Amino acid sequence: MNPSDPEPALVQAPDDGLRQVLTWTFIALGVTLVLAAIGVTLAVYWFDPGA
Repeated sequence: MNPSDPEPALVQAPDDGLRQVLTWTFIALGVTLVLAAIGVTLAVYWFDPGA
């Protein structure tokens, strides 16, 4: 890596552990949002008073 070219350092996180933590954090956030959407959908279907 050439020190005069800062682009690779900006693209890749400076700490590999930090990048891994952020990756798993966003994965967990995505899974949580998907499960929440499924739960809301099931709740609407099951408890819809008009059904």
